[in-house]
Amino acid sequence: MKLKLIALAALALSGAAQASLDSGKAPTYNSSVLFVAFDNTGASKSSAFVDLGFNLYDFTPGYTTAGGQTIAEGALSRTNVSVVWNFNANTITFNGKTVAAKNDFSAVSTFLSNTQQSESRWGIAATGIRHQEGETLIAPDLALTSGTPTATQLRGQDAGFNSAAAFVGTDMTVKAQELIGGLPVDNGSYYAPNGSDAGFFPNMGAFGTKWQANLKWEMGTVFGKKTNLWLLDGEGDELAIANQVDAENKADLLNDKGTFYFDAVNNTLSWTTPTVTAAVPEPETYALALIGMLAVGVARRRAAR
Repeated sequence: MKLKLIALAALALSGAAQASLDSGKAPTYNSSVLFVAFDNTGASKSSAFVDLGFNLYDFTPGYTTAGGQTIAEGALSRTNVSVVWNFNANTITFNGKTVAAKNDFSAVSTFLSNTQQSESRWGIAATGIRHQEGETLIAPDLALTSGTPTATQLRGQDAGFNSAAAFVGTDMTVKAQELIGGLPVDNGSYYAPNGSDAGFFPNMGAFGTKWQANLKWEMGTVFGKKTNLWLLDGEGDELAIANQVDAENKADLLNDKGTFYFDAVNNTLSWTTPTVTAAVPEPETYALALIGMLAVGVARRRAAR
């Protein structure tokens, strides 16, 4: 079941239970967002992935593509958002309130118990494939990925790289859909105990740690480190998610942007966006408002006479 955000302060579950993971192909062109962890170093290799219960468009920043396609702002790209996935308790909380409990995140615990964490990496991935009806572009190629690219690496991305990343990433989500889509849970997970397992993450769709050279930067993050989130579109744009320049809690965020952090000790994943507090009116503002109200009252009394 995909979580649908209906307001900044609340979440609601979608109407009917949906056990399958969304692939990013038809009919939605909007894949599930996956947390992935993998050890692709040395003789002992393993991986795990988890369907986080959200979709690509929950994270998109609002903008217009180079081709004129309007992308709506996703609720998780806004300010004042805090989401925590507790992989031990199988819960999701939004701004401190538990919003989902019918999940299976157990693969992450299994992975942590059986891997050499110093060799492991983790990241976030989602995709959407271009859909066009005649001359009308319904959905552009989109790829959502973690990482902390340099300015040079960002300049190295172009429309071809971005579209290729979307297609390769969608192959991965299709495979993930096959692996956990039939499980009787809302948000499922899968653990691959070795590199030859069908669900071994680095091998799915030739994904690799760099999306098989379709990213100029590593999407995998070292345990204990924070990472940012990026949207790549097939027209050559790369946008940082939750990039709020006038934020107030930027010291807690990586690069002053929306930040993912995986706490392997407590087995929790968190997504935090910048905090912006509504300005408190100055005393003079209250005084002017009071004078205005009094003037309205006097006018009404005179009119009544």
